[in-house]
Amino acid sequence: MHYIVSLVIQLHRSEQGCYCVRPVEDDESSYASGDESDEESDSEQDTHIGEEDNPMQDESEFGLLSGPWLELSEALFQLSMMFWTYRDPAGDMSSSTIIYYTAVMGIQRRSMSYHSAHNSTPGLAALMWIGRALFLEYALPLYRYSTLAYHWPSRDQYSSQPERLEAIRQKYLMRGCYTPFGELIELKAFAKSIVRQEDMPGNLSWAPDGGSTYH
Repeated sequence: MHYIVSLVIQLHRSEQGCYCVRPVEDDESSYASGDESDEESDSEQDTHIGEEDNPMQDESEFGLLSGPWLELSEALFQLSMMFWTYRDPAGDMSSSTIIYYTAVMGIQRRSMSYHSAHNSTPGLAALMWIGRALFLEYALPLYRYSTLAYHWPSRDQYSSQPERLEAIRQKYLMRGCYTPFGELIELKAFAKSIVRQEDMPGNLSWAPDGGSTYH
């Protein structure tokens, strides 16, 4: 955490410009810097920018971070995965940061009362979707994480990517495993059981004639 704070302070004090993703509106010469010729017409530059926006181009075009921004992004991802891969041998997940955040999500901001089971399941589902996306990058990184103290290999370094993904899934993403994601599965299943007992809330909609409603 101290390392991340130091990177943020360094970026804040830096006067070297932005290392982040470069929008299309930026100086077009930055896109043509790697070309063989430094003298291109405006039309050629526009064509080159269009090629940069093509998702079917070489995957190396997605490596748009560099310097302190790259270090910060990799450090933040590592911190996020520390939260998601937290394991408690005793099965007590109350000390998990993810589960603590989930508990806060269940409280309504204005009334300070709990959300109903029907209103809480969408938030849980969204959090689980984010978790799966992060675990996919954690299991099979697109690029090698080289700024961390212990480098993370890219997906190309694994002899069998399906086996690597399956190993991560069984360790962290299964129901019954002592991980934040396993606890989220239990919480969502419990909320859905309450929804089935209480029935779905009424849904009032306009009829096709526009003059009446139905539910």
